[in-house]
Amino acid sequence: MSIFLWFIYLFLGVVILGPLFQGDLFKVNNRYHNFRYVSYVLLLWWLIDFFRLVSEDSYTIYFLSLLIFPVVMLFTITLYLAISKVFNKQIKPLVLILLWLIFIANLILSLTNHIHQLLVILPISDNISLEIFINAPLGIFFYIHTLISYALLIVIIYRIIGRLINRLKHRSDLFPLIFISVAIIIGIILNIIHIFVNTFTIDPTLITIIVFLTTLYYVFYIRDLKLILGLNRNRFILDHLREKYLIVNEAGFIVDASKEFINSFDVDINFDVHYQELLEIIEKKAVLFKESHEITGDFKEDIMYFNFLEKPIHLPFFKKSGTFYLFFDQTANLKYINDMNYVKTHDLMTKVYNRNFLEDIRNKLDDELVNYHIVLLDLDGLKLFNDYLGHDKGDDLLMRFASELKQICKDENTYVIRLGGDEFLILAIEKNQSFIDSVLEKLKLINSDKSFLESFQFSYAISASSKELNTMKKVLEEADRLMYTMKQSKLNYKRELKRVLKEYRKR
Repeated sequence: MSIFLWFIYLFLGVVILGPLFQGDLFKVNNRYHNFRYVSYVLLLWWLIDFFRLVSEDSYTIYFLSLLIFPVVMLFTITLYLAISKVFNKQIKPLVLILLWLIFIANLILSLTNHIHQLLVILPISDNISLEIFINAPLGIFFYIHTLISYALLIVIIYRIIGRLINRLKHRSDLFPLIFISVAIIIGIILNIIHIFVNTFTIDPTLITIIVFLTTLYYVFYIRDLKLILGLNRNRFILDHLREKYLIVNEAGFIVDASKEFINSFDVDINFDVHYQELLEIIEKKAVLFKESHEITGDFKEDIMYFNFLEKPIHLPFFKKSGTFYLFFDQTANLKYINDMNYVKTHDLMTKVYNRNFLEDIRNKLDDELVNYHIVLLDLDGLKLFNDYLGHDKGDDLLMRFASELKQICKDENTYVIRLGGDEFLILAIEKNQSFIDSVLEKLKLINSDKSFLESFQFSYAISASSKELNTMKKVLEEADRLMYTMKQSKLNYKRELKRVLKEYRKR
């Protein structure tokens, strides 16, 4: 061969070795694991072809040339298995056994060709050169071998082209289809030229396979986010991100996630997990939001809160090929804000809403002319409890009374508010009179199983917004007026309570 041809031949060898030296190509994604064996077999094919080209020994040329047949068969089988795994195509055990039996038969017939000449009709002798072997008549098994090999290759190409056409239909991804199609066309042209125009010194089938496989590896690389992440230098950056991250491919499947993310949600991404499936898992343990106004309801202590950033990932010749999600844990911040809001809007002793809450909501009620009722409550006898039994007993009375009110007012848009001292208020927004009546009935029953000192005596007044009472100030003034009348009727109770407290303190 000329120096130029040797250069091409050695270049092909380097191309074959490239993926093998980049071992992560086969480790990053389990789907590509079998391609390691495809590359090994292709390297073996190249070495056999190389040694038969440089050899001058007739027997070496003869047997190395025959060994190419089973190696080609082995290559097509391993490539078929590798492609099937990539596309999740199950191979029936019977088909698999049959393929390996064909390979074994091919190997045996190749090594014993000098006896039966079923592959190449050429007896072994001392004067065989590579040219003589190439031009020798072909036996019947050569055509069987060729038919099986090409049948497998057609199935492989059909699956690859079919998958790429499907990508084109659903994802407008034209580039890989063009790339693979060009590689196949180049291979067909080389073989036609070799058969009908000019015989190449270098096996055109080997060249075709190397070009095709290299193209296939490149298509995998430029379209598989997991490979890109695994083979590029950004792995170090991702591994040291403080935030949790998630990477999803264009089909919606998870291809990578930070260790912190996996540990937080106890997910296994080694298997195909769709982003929507993952969301169902996440939403059981966390609240995801892009903007703070998306958070609804009360803060929950038993779940996490993540503010997330979503960015599309772009690859060459492709509008979008995936999405990068970055998750910021805002649980501690939201808890702090929630605690601050709680302190601002709640009475810390009784755990009900306070006057600040009422002031915050009253402007909205006034501006929007919302219909509402208020039940103003005054806990009778609190000062006497404080004077005779101490403030601890008075505080206990307040807390028990507030607890009873909360149990009664569990409905949505119903709030228990401590105005200060012994004054409480029930605010019921957009509730009818029957609801208010039911609240009053429950209030009257809270003393049914309590002793005199344990019972709650209270005065109350009901007022509602109307055309005349169209502000919270007017509604409260009306309630105060009605309350005063009721409190006058409780003077006897206070005298009796004072007497009982005096006796109780003497014990």
